[in-house]
Amino acid sequence: MGQKIEDWSRQSADILGISEPVFLGFPDQKLDTYSALEIAQTLEKLIRDYQPELIFTHHGGDINRDHQVVFDATLVASRPLPASKIRTIYTYETISSTEWSVTDYYSKFSATAFFDVTATLDLKLRAFSKYVSEVKDFPHPRSLEAIEIRAKDWGARVGMRAAEAFQLVRMLI
Repeated sequence: MGQKIEDWSRQSADILGISEPVFLGFPDQKLDTYSALEIAQTLEKLIRDYQPELIFTHHGGDINRDHQVVFDATLVASRPLPASKIRTIYTYETISSTEWSVTDYYSKFSATAFFDVTATLDLKLRAFSKYVSEVKDFPHPRSLEAIEIRAKDWGARVGMRAAEAFQLVRMLI
C-alpha cells in the first residue's frame, strides 16, 4: 500500500503543478507507536530545511489518530521561537475524519479562513481521484461528488462559488 500511496501522491502533485512530495517513511495508522519527540524532531528538521512561512496541518480534533499525532507534533515543531520564519499556521478538515469526530468545543473544526478554489476545484477532484483506495461512491463524504458539494457549500457560506475552509491556529503580523 505504501508504494501505491506514494505513486498516487506524485501523480496528484503533478496534476496540481506542485513540488515533489516528501515522504518520511512512517507507517500509515501507526504514528502513535512512535514517541511524540521523534515525530516532532522529524518535522523540525523539515522546517529547518524548507524554512516555511505558512503551515497547513491536520485538525487536532480529527477522529483519525495519525492526524492528531501530526497536529500535536506540528505545534511542537513550529513553536514561535525568535529565529522562526513561520508566520501562519492553519488546520484543515479531512473529509470523513474531521466531521466524524466528537463535536465538543475543543475538538470541533471551526472554519475561520476561506480560500477561493473556484478556478482549481476541477484540478482538486482530478488529483484526489488518483488516491484510488480513498475514493468512495456517493453519498460517502470522500466521493468526488461529495467533495465538490463540500467546496460549493463552504463557498456559498462566504460568497464564493467554491472554497476550502481552514481554522487559524496562529498568525504573526
